[in-house]
Amino acid sequence: LVLKFGFNPMSYLALEKDKLYFFSKQVEGVCAYTIVGNVMTVCGDIICDKSSANKFILELTQFADENALD
Repeated sequence: LVLKFGFNPMSYLALEKDKLYFFSKQVEGVCAYTIVGNVMTVCGDIICDKSSANKFILELTQFADENALD
């Protein structure tokens, strides 16, 4: 996915071992994140097709809400 959709050089930081990953169930996409306290911090950009970004972000927001993450 990084090779296919990682248009930002920062996308490759998603491959570092200290990250957690959210994989979309609705679109082909992933984002790397970390949690500090109850805050979910996405590391870099989401990695998906630009046309799927809104759907991905909605799903990611729902995941954060369901897991009590800010």
